[in-house]
Amino acid sequence: MPYYLQYDGSDYVTAPTLGNVLTSTVRINAKKVKIDSATNQGYWFSQAGLIGASRELGVFPTSIGGLNAFFGGVQSVGLTAAEISAEFGSTLIDSELLSFEINMSTGAYAFYNNSSTAFKTGTASVGTGRVNGVLFRLGGRSADNTAGSTTGAFVAPSSWTIGDTEVLINGVMVRDYVMPSTGSVITDTLNSSNNATLQNAPIDNSQWVFYEEPSSGPEIA
Repeated sequence: MPYYLQYDGSDYVTAPTLGNVLTSTVRINAKKVKIDSATNQGYWFSQAGLIGASRELGVFPTSIGGLNAFFGGVQSVGLTAAEISAEFGSTLIDSELLSFEINMSTGAYAFYNNSSTAFKTGTASVGTGRVNGVLFRLGGRSADNTAGSTTGAFVAPSSWTIGDTEVLINGVMVRDYVMPSTGSVITDTLNSSNNATLQNAPIDNSQWVFYEEPSSGPEIA
């Protein structure tokens, strides 16, 4: 029985760091993603702290309706507002399965929506900025540059959602997060030591929303 997380404007997910990914190919596969790209608030995912020049990885909306990204402390345009509207019909990204992949060595990146064929590809500049030990997050970034800090900033607004999420490094799945129906722990089915935590979780479990997947719905790769 699948569930997704309905953000409430104050909660966000923290998980153990992915380590240094500056020379790796990183792929994120996430179900039931809603991102209002016109909000200028929130991160889809990040491994990033307070200082822009040291934000290793992260994708977030801009004030003009697109998605930008940090790669090794360098900010790049990921999707323009026009590209989002062409794919999704409005500034609201609403996807049963949204994927993003970046080769941090070459800067080549791609976005996928319910398909194995990318709807946007490009090449971004990648720097060398990072802070060792910054946690991986969904729905926000760290509010400081302290290793292991569970603080949150630029957190996702209440219009956003996210479901089961996979992380692949160099083609190997390293995280497989399955959203629960209760509580604040999000289990990594591959390794419990990498379980994630919903910070500022409501106590009534209202954040977890059950849904029925389409019979021919997308499968996370």
